[in-house]
Amino acid sequence: DEKWSDPFDENGDIDVIPLLTSSIQTYGNITPLMVYPNPSSKYVTILWLKEELMIKVVGSDGRLVLEQTILDKEPLDIEHLKDGVYHIHLTSKSGRVKTGKFIKY
Repeated sequence: DEKWSDPFDENGDIDVIPLLTSSIQTYGNITPLMVYPNPSSKYVTILWLKEELMIKVVGSDGRLVLEQTILDKEPLDIEHLKDGVYHIHLTSKSGRVKTGKFIKY
């Protein structure tokens, strides 16, 4: 019989990462990602870590539509994007990675 690996760390925390949050949630020592307003037509603000972030925005067709460096809480202009669902891939200056999504209308 194969055993499943233990999902808990030495502190008893489980590694759960929400992909999209509409309110602040905390899971162990995981920092939640907030993208607001969501949905939006002109801009979204990303709240995650208080440091510089490299953001990649990918359309529902899998194409990279935007790539830039932003600061936490800095509005991201999305007015030029077509209406639809977009996935974001964030990489912090310290090397942490997080994904999420937003809706452009």
